[in-house]
Amino acid sequence: MTNVSRRAFLATGAAAAALCLGGCAGTSGKASSSAASQPAASANGKHIIGVIVYNVSDSEVLMFREYLVNYIAATAFSDVQFIYSGGIADEEQMLAFIDDVAALGAEGIMSFYNIDLQAEVARCAEHGMYHMVASGTVSDEDFAKVAENDHFLGCIGPGIEMEYNAGAAMVRNYIASKAGDRYFIMSGGASLGNEMHYERTLGMLDTLETSYGVDLGQTKELAKVDKTTTVDLGGLFVTISPGYPAREGMKEPIVEAFKASTYDVVLSSLPVAPVSSALYESSSKIAQVDCYSQENQLLFATDKLSYLAGKYGSLVGPSFAAMYNAIGGYAADFRDGGKAFRIVQNFWASDSKAGFDEKYEFASNVTTPAYNYEDLQSICKAYTPSATFADLKKLAEASSYEDAKKRRSVS
Repeated sequence: MTNVSRRAFLATGAAAAALCLGGCAGTSGKASSSAASQPAASANGKHIIGVIVYNVSDSEVLMFREYLVNYIAATAFSDVQFIYSGGIADEEQMLAFIDDVAALGAEGIMSFYNIDLQAEVARCAEHGMYHMVASGTVSDEDFAKVAENDHFLGCIGPGIEMEYNAGAAMVRNYIASKAGDRYFIMSGGASLGNEMHYERTLGMLDTLETSYGVDLGQTKELAKVDKTTTVDLGGLFVTISPGYPAREGMKEPIVEAFKASTYDVVLSSLPVAPVSSALYESSSKIAQVDCYSQENQLLFATDKLSYLAGKYGSLVGPSFAAMYNAIGGYAADFRDGGKAFRIVQNFWASDSKAGFDEKYEFASNVTTPAYNYEDLQSICKAYTPSATFADLKKLAEASSYEDAKKRRSVS
């Protein structure tokens, strides 16, 4: 391994550095005609999947990991093991991790963070590995660059429209409750090419503009500002503060900008945890895009958080199934018209403690998750030979709270 990746592995702790093994019996199934170009399983007979994350302590990262490692690999897919990266900060570390897991026999990468998707897919292709965006959104331009690469499976996640609507819904919630007219927006990586954060921030700004009947200027440019910017229109006061607060050097400017004035509402395109001490000292109402975690349950209970648009652990189940099909030799059978797929999933949303608790009880259930192993086996050809791309798409898109309750027969 390179020194960069050794540090990346060690950053996750001993448990993360180890190869994460799955559970009961499974098989990779009969390979299709495309299997000749695929690497064989590793020496211990396991199919290795590398998992790229941006921050090992992030609650969403931990939530997905709990599901993949302690449910999927421990319950139904004993022929799979996951190797997690540490927190990836730049493209050099990203490509180094891909190289290192390839050397260990990895056959695919499930990525929860992309910097240069085209370069990352190309590096996977060099190693004969598959790549997919496991729970995220990429721009139309970036997707088009890799859509016809056979080593790129596709994207499963909220998609551009859902990301935009998540930001818009936040604003509508506070407009309806007449929370106030002073907004602090944390735009996260919108200025750094993060399409998810950009669309969420744009949704916030466009909805503020429409709701107040004002002109904020070029909202598409405002959403991407790379330094703190304030627009004061008298009846509406909006500050946009960019950056990843968990990264070195980015937290301080956000805290400084927030403390420079007073705000009724904080709208965040990413978790506020790294700057929570400053935010919680204020009386501002806080909304964020994050996940259904125990931490956020506590924040609702203590009135620190009043709105959440979030993901849940088993949401990545269909992404795993897509990767499992590919490394089992069935990648060609799960293309969308011969190209990589884009499958849209919903956020869940809560604007009260009671609403959050109801969804959290289900989201955190490790016995009957929203996507259980039987659901996934139904779209894996190794278990269900008749499974098709249409089946994968249908199951993945049935991601709402109501869809999940229906699958589990929960009233």
